[in-house]
Amino acid sequence: MPSTANHRAGKAAVVHDYLYATGGLGGRYSRAEADGIFREALGALGVPLWKRSLLWAAVRLGGAGGWRR
Repeated sequence: MPSTANHRAGKAAVVHDYLYATGGLGGRYSRAEADGIFREALGALGVPLWKRSLLWAAVRLGGAGGWRR
């Protein structure tokens, strides 16, 4: 069974992935803003700071290929 923090991170990831899939809701949000929304959602859901930072860095470094695909 996944940890509670992983479950919460998954919820934030769904929102983030939707923003990526829609190109930031048709251009309303930039990639950087979508990543920021992800980080804010992680915090709002109670994901620990170390994990939020790691996940945010991962999407900033590796997410360019997934933007608007």
